Amino acid sequence: MRQLTDLKIRSLKAAEKPFDVKDTQVPGLHVRVMPTGHRSFVLLGRFPGKPHPTRRALGGYGELTLEEARDKAREWRKLISRGIDPQVQEERERQSLLRQQCIAFSAVAEDFIRDKLPSETQRQGNSTGHQTRIAPQVGRATNNRYYIA
Repeated sequence: MRQLTDLKIRSLKAAEKPFDVKDTQVPGLHVRVMPTGHRSFVLLGRFPGKPHPTRRALGGYGELTLEEARDKAREWRKLISRGIDPQVQEERERQSLLRQQCIAFSAVAEDFIRDKLPSETQRQGNSTGHQTRIAPQVGRATNNRYYIA
């Protein structure tokens, strides 16, 4: 079996049915070619909580290079070996990032209200507007920090 290369991936032709081409360097990594010609990297493995081997998409060819797909597949295999579902882990990290962004927005808004609005003539109205109109849209407040509801 020949090694999977960038040139080989680009030369794969679409067929009537989807098919996979194995990577020889990372166990379980495949390039999946769809009838439309779309190519994507998938990892075939026994994921935590699943009794049978399952394909999970790592990303499309073009958005990921072959080396990036290999690195991601290696990381996912490490997580699987520790009993962690990689997609669940990525979702947790994404939610954590969203919370951090929300906290940052809240901090900027609070600094603006504290520093800028006292010099404005309608300070009380603007501050109340933030608390009654913006805060409920952003999320619930905990210790003066807003989280996505």
